[in-house]
This record gives sequence, structure tokens and C-alpha cells, in this order.
Amino acid sequence: MSTSFDLQAISPICKGAEGQSPAFRQVRDQLVALIEGGNIPLGARLPSEPELAKALGVSRMTLGRALNELSDLGLVTRRRGAGTFISSPGESESLSPSSVRVLLTGPAEFALHDYYFGTLLIGLRSGLMERGMSLTLDSYESLEGDLDPTQPLVLLNPRQEQALSVDAAWTGPAPFVILGARWPVQNGVCVDSDNVLASLRAIEHFAGLNHQRFLFIGACPGDANTLDRVKGFHAGLAQYQLEEVHAPILVEDTTKLSTDERLRITEAIRTTRPTAILAGGATISLHVCRLAESIGLEVPQDISLIAFDDPPFMALSRPALTTIAQPLDLMAATVCDLLTDPKPSNAGGQKVFHPHLTLRKSTAFCAQGSRTS
Repeated sequence: MSTSFDLQAISPICKGAEGQSPAFRQVRDQLVALIEGGNIPLGARLPSEPELAKALGVSRMTLGRALNELSDLGLVTRRRGAGTFISSPGESESLSPSSVRVLLTGPAEFALHDYYFGTLLIGLRSGLMERGMSLTLDSYESLEGDLDPTQPLVLLNPRQEQALSVDAAWTGPAPFVILGARWPVQNGVCVDSDNVLASLRAIEHFAGLNHQRFLFIGACPGDANTLDRVKGFHAGLAQYQLEEVHAPILVEDTTKLSTDERLRITEAIRTTRPTAILAGGATISLHVCRLAESIGLEVPQDISLIAFDDPPFMALSRPALTTIAQPLDLMAATVCDLLTDPKPSNAGGQKVFHPHLTLRKSTAFCAQGSRTS
């Protein structure tokens, strides 16, 4: 059986013409026609993605999307570190990708559109597909004691009671991973960013700018990330002997504020006059900037602000926001490695990554005697 493939069989696709289908579909359809017409031998390894993308005249992202669809159709098999191969008859059944079950705390639609959850889920899906695996999304509410110990399981940012309940019931032998939270489990591995350190680094930056009066605003009380951030916030204030002007304000939703929450935040800023605010997540921080402006305070002239997480719009906001971000892509890739690691599980362990501080325009030096002091 031939294991090679001639790039001369490929024709560059036509982009931009009226009525033309999207580029990835043209790539997919051309490869399907070549496979079904026998122009690409069964079992052949496709050229490397850079070579194939160049021959087709498309980006690697466009090519990757087309190859993912061919993999879903069972026409190709993508093997990490080896390449993409044309599937032989029956191979898609015998080598059908094992499925990883991902449990969510809320609706899948919300998770996929949220920056934090969406980035992790896209990273998981991409990494698993490279390893010949797939993922299925499910909710904790649908469990009802239904846990398959032979199917790899990922808990995405679970609450403590959810994590401990699954941990107590887990019998293996498949791997069990908690992503985006650190809870004291015995049978799973936790993969997370160090949110305690994130707050400490933010306070360190503020302290270097001469700030003395602080307010923490976060979301989702009881969430593991929020608990760690508050812990790090208080540790940083104690380390630098700084003042907390108001108890942490924790709102219910990461994407919006209720009328009552808006009033609480506005009143806290008005009456306590913090010089620096640590806010999370990304959307909440934008709301906080607007609320400060509504009472005549500007960022960073009157109040400096550091936000958690770093979606692209943070660099485009007014002002561009300084952020402390979790390495979401690295976290997702690590989970994929754990799910496919043939070595014995390191159950009960933790893999924790450092956050990254990106300096922009929302923090400034706090002058002694300024109107914010």
C-alpha cells in the first residue's frame, strides 16, 4: 500500500469569488473528492500542514478546520506527532476516537460563549482531536450517579461539593481531571492557574505605584478561582501593610450586573474612595470602569484598576486595561496530556501554572496628597 501523496494532485482554492463557498469547505470538498476518487491512496500520510496549506493557498487555521471535519467524517485519522492519514475501510470504526466526558456547572451554550470557559473548551477539543479523541459536554445535574469508570472525565471549574462528590464515587481506571479549580481530591488531578499568586502580583504592582487604599470586586461567590483571588488579595494587603476600604464585593454573574449590584459597587466607590481596584472577570472590570466614571472618577487618573483574564477586547477598551491572566491554552494542553498519558495516574496531585501580568493604561502612580488619597 502506498504511504505517500503527491502534492501535484492539489489545486489552489478560489477565494473571494461571488457565490463561492467558504475556504475551509472548498478545502474539505476537494480532499473528499480526491479520497473518494482514489487519487489519494488509502493509508497515505498527507503532507505536513504547512506544505498542504501552501499548496491549497489557505491558512493553517483554515486547513485545520477542514481536516477536523474530515476526521469527524471518518475519512482521515489525525495522530499526534505522526501526521494525518487517509483512513482505510473500517478503520474509522476500529479506531473510532474514544470520548472524553466534560461536566459543566451551567448550560453548554453559556460556556462556549464565555471567554474563560470557551477558551478552555476549544483548547480541549483541539488537543483531543490531535490525539484521535473527541469530547462530549454534559452537566452535573444530569449525572444521577451515572459515572463510567472506563471513560476519561474532566470537571470544568466545579464547585467544591461537586468535585468532592465525583471524587468519592470515582473508581477508575480511566483518568479523572479537574480543570480550572483546586479542591482536595484523592482520585483526580487538578490543573489550574495560581489565582492566589495572581492577586499577590497585582497588589505588588499597585504597591510599587504608591497605592494605599484597596477594593476587591469579583464574581461567583464560592467559585474556586474567586476564593483564591480573595485569599491572595488579603495576603498581599497584609504583606505590604495596605488598607482594605470595603469588604470584597462578589456579584453573581461574570457577564452582567443587576441594578442592586451596580448600586452597591457605585456606593462603595463613592464613600470609601479606593485608590486601586482589583476586579474580575473581564466584563465585570469594564462595568466597574463605567460605574466609576458615572460618579466623576476616571481610570487611571483617580482610580487604578487591574482586571482578571485577558480576552482581546481588554486591549481595546477605554482605557486599555492592565490584566492578570491565566495561561488557558497551556492548562487545556496539560489536561489533554494527562488524559492520554499511558503512565500510571498521579491521582491526588496538582499541576498549577503561574499567571501573567500585562501592563497597559489602567494603572498609574498614586501621588501623595492627590484628590484620591
